[in-house]
Amino acid sequence: KPVFEDGAIEKIGHNIKDEIIMLNKYNIRLEGIGFDTMIAKYLLEPSEASYDIDRLVYEYNNTDMKSEKDFLGSGVKKVSYKELEKNQRKAYMFNYLKGIWSIKAPMEIQLMETDMDNLFKEVELPLVKIMASMEILGFKINIDELKRIGEKLSNKISVLEQIIQDDPRVLPEPAPNIRVSELADSSVNFIVRPWVKTEDYWGVYWDTLEKVK
Repeated sequence: KPVFEDGAIEKIGHNIKDEIIMLNKYNIRLEGIGFDTMIAKYLLEPSEASYDIDRLVYEYNNTDMKSEKDFLGSGVKKVSYKELEKNQRKAYMFNYLKGIWSIKAPMEIQLMETDMDNLFKEVELPLVKIMASMEILGFKINIDELKRIGEKLSNKISVLEQIIQDDPRVLPEPAPNIRVSELADSSVNFIVRPWVKTEDYWGVYWDTLEKVK
């Protein structure tokens, strides 16, 4: 417990939200969250179909890693983690944690190269605790108000998409990344990242900024 609750000890994981929820059952508060590989990959590639750790290890390291299915099986023969022998559990956790550690550094570099490191640290990571708390405590929502906000945000995103599509300097591939980046006190802030040629960067930047005012 002292290790988990010590904020000075950095914690690295894959989908740390689930770890927060699990530890809460034992009255342990997880502090010192430093990196979440699943959140990082979602930020970098929000349209991915899977964020499984074994797939990410292969993508970043070009090496195969034993998957959860290799340890627990699948279908009717699938067993729970508790049913594994002690040595099998050790091997499972070592394999899992080694995979997470191996992709942390290249992911950090990729976040910096795409100017998403601040967004990751200041917005996405803090949200992990909030999302975990929401699952632990539960919450009430106003369905009508939520629908209204969703429609409003969708309209704003459509406007941004049209502005980007209308600019001939924007490259068709990779697809532009347009999403909510921050829920500020008096505004909803968006991130708009189209791909352009180097020589067109500042022109597109200033023209887009002017159009969205």
